[in-house]
Amino acid sequence: FIKNFLVDKLSLKHFVIGHDHKFGKDRLGNEAKLREYGKKYNFSVSAVEAVYMDNTLISSTNIRNLIREGKLNEANKLLGRNYKFTGTVIPGSTRGKLLGFPTANISTENKNKLIPLKGVYAVKCQLKGETIYGVMNIGTRPTFEEDGKLVIEVHLFDFNREIYGEKLKIELVRRIRDEVKFNSKEELIYQIEKDKKMAIQILGSLINSG
Repeated sequence: FIKNFLVDKLSLKHFVIGHDHKFGKDRLGNEAKLREYGKKYNFSVSAVEAVYMDNTLISSTNIRNLIREGKLNEANKLLGRNYKFTGTVIPGSTRGKLLGFPTANISTENKNKLIPLKGVYAVKCQLKGETIYGVMNIGTRPTFEEDGKLVIEVHLFDFNREIYGEKLKIELVRRIRDEVKFNSKEELIYQIEKDKKMAIQILGSLINSG
């Protein structure tokens, strides 16, 4: 692969790798092996040193694990920005509208995109260049005992336009709580109201500056 593709086809001159880069069968290739090939095929190799923040290694693996575990603050800190994903607004069950909190159901644009741990999040969204704030739920809606399918739905503040088929970019600012099964519709409505107030409080400085 190195000779046939990187050297012969791409005319490789310099190879930059991460500090722990591995390649090849059973990931047995490493920096030392690449340097051997470099001498043989006349290309140089440099390795990027590991970078730490508060004694935590900044790596894609660590960041993915933090997102999966719902540790959004830590993940965003290592990323140097808020985690984002983009999806298309699709028709849903309209249950949120019936509860008084209409939501935009989201189908992710990239099916391989990492979806954070189930729960409720304060979010900043972009819709055709327009910034809209809201509260997002990722979960299976256990209160209504549906089919267990994971649903991503966003309640956008002060927004009532129909946007089916539109692309929505969602920036996760803060995780508010875990997904919970409630005993009644009234309990759920009460909690959603609390979640909305909490999200507005979290996003307050962003909303005011926007």
